[in-house]
Amino acid sequence: MTSHTALPPDLDALVATELARAALVRAQLLRHHPFWGHLLLEARLLADPGLGTLAATDCVCRIWLNPVLTRHLSHAELGFVLLHELCHIVFESGARRHGRDRRLWNEATDYAINALVEAVRDLETGKPLYALPCREVPGFGKMRPPWDPRFSDMPAEAIYETLLRDPPADSTDDTFADVQPETPGASPVRVPVQAGAIDAHVDAAELDDTTAASAQHDARARVARAVEHARSQDYARRGQIPSSALRALHLDARPRLPWRRLLRDHVEGALAEPEFTRAPPHRRYAALDLVMPSLRPRPETRLVVALDTSASMTEADLRAVATEITALVGLCDEAVLLVHDAAIQAVFHGAQAKRGALATASVKGGGGTDHTPVFEWLRRQLVAPTIFVGLTDLGTRWPDVRPDHPVLWVVPARHRGRAPRVLWGTVVWVAG
Repeated sequence: MTSHTALPPDLDALVATELARAALVRAQLLRHHPFWGHLLLEARLLADPGLGTLAATDCVCRIWLNPVLTRHLSHAELGFVLLHELCHIVFESGARRHGRDRRLWNEATDYAINALVEAVRDLETGKPLYALPCREVPGFGKMRPPWDPRFSDMPAEAIYETLLRDPPADSTDDTFADVQPETPGASPVRVPVQAGAIDAHVDAAELDDTTAASAQHDARARVARAVEHARSQDYARRGQIPSSALRALHLDARPRLPWRRLLRDHVEGALAEPEFTRAPPHRRYAALDLVMPSLRPRPETRLVVALDTSASMTEADLRAVATEITALVGLCDEAVLLVHDAAIQAVFHGAQAKRGALATASVKGGGGTDHTPVFEWLRRQLVAPTIFVGLTDLGTRWPDVRPDHPVLWVVPARHRGRAPRVLWGTVVWVAG
């Protein structure tokens, strides 16, 4: 639908006002929901008074607002529209269409996104932060954004299949919007709009410029940065991150390695024999002008594992890690398992370490956690471990003196926000 509403004489002032209101929504999200706020900060907000609908997006990096129509929306309704458009960008609605019917796919993505936006809550009241605009808008008509509680937990692909089996009654494209590209002198691109929908979706390729093409390459990196930004905030009030939806679409793309691989790499690396030695060449072969390495006994390797049974690790966490540790015990000459909380409760040597790790995985100790007795016990043994592995939530007391052997902490990832700063050693975060 091309808008037939006459443009107001103070159009420049109106554009400035609506962009300022959009900036208030962005500031609100940055404060309360930093994941969404960070992404909205990176999106390109454009004003297009001739758009013919409230908003539009290329599903890559740009959001168009029609200030002539959005001026009739409340702050909560404008926030819903902006977050709706942002979701099309985050969840790559355009790239995921893959030849599906354009109108039905747009409706399916709108159903999925409206349910997700409605779930973004006010942190103080627990009520929806933004309001679905379902009313008459002067110059546009009745707003009827797609909404169905059946689709609340369904991805757009599943909703599309449902709509294919049971198509909506109004199955024709009876309205259009004219999206103005950023390229100077370019003609508007006419795209179909569902009756009563709040926005239009334009394919980036239809805009005939390079802005979206360059942004598409960085789209997932932007999502990854937003996740890290949100997780770096106050963890008690970090707001909503749609983790399950991001993982389902492989968009939660923080570079990471499986914790089992990290654990194995650290332990195997520490137990490996050095490739070079500083010992002088073998003197027996010196008279023959041959340089041969000196023979030396292979150093014994020792793995020490400290299992903190008072840590807030679930039995599943403990058993998974304990099972992995037992597989590594055979790589070294000696293995020792220390079971402790605020004090050492049991010590297992050699083959007993395997059985002890599995047997005590479900044991919960009392009191707090203290690693001072653990490292004091090691000091009294007079033989430093090749590597020390501590299974803990890091809520512990630290020894005053840093050990001179490698230390690896294995910690459940859910403690990342509350874990204190690690004084020394390397941390492997174990996903649940």
